[in-house]
Amino acid sequence: ELFIKRIVGLPGDTIRISATQLPQHTMSAIDPRAIRHGDELLWHIPEDHIFVRGDGVQSGDSITWGPIPLIRLRQIVLCRFPSLQRIQ
Repeated sequence: ELFIKRIVGLPGDTIRISATQLPQHTMSAIDPRAIRHGDELLWHIPEDHIFVRGDGVQSGDSITWGPIPLIRLRQIVLCRFPSLQRIQ
């Protein structure tokens, strides 16, 4: 399967996500490698891995998958979408 996701963490990064901002269905499927620190979830991104996020409410991403090996990357697309305020 192919997915389009935003890369938000590179090797050596620590990703912090507030558990209070996640939907309940995501909380039941969090990657077991996540470290719980109070209301935060932490991931230390290992060498040769990235952390990705999806933009949809029910979008799968590294919160449930964990860090993704770089070898699984097929392409990187660089683009910037205009804000809705600029379009209107």
